[in-house]
Amino acid sequence: MRIGIRTLIAVIGLLAGAATAFAQPPGPGLQIAGALSAAPEDRREGATVLGYSPAGELMTLREGTN
Repeated sequence: MRIGIRTLIAVIGLLAGAATAFAQPPGPGLQIAGALSAAPEDRREGATVLGYSPAGELMTLREGTN
């Protein structure tokens, strides 16, 4: 059985689309670390960090003072 190049490309495209449709955000620890790495050092300790739940909803991952 021979598969045409167009069929192969279509199948790869569908698989890639399915993979991104089920992708979840990284865990809270990674989201917090990423957010804090972008903050100035003197503000990291008290920073409030927002991120995403596994359902994709915006939420507070860490309460802060600044």
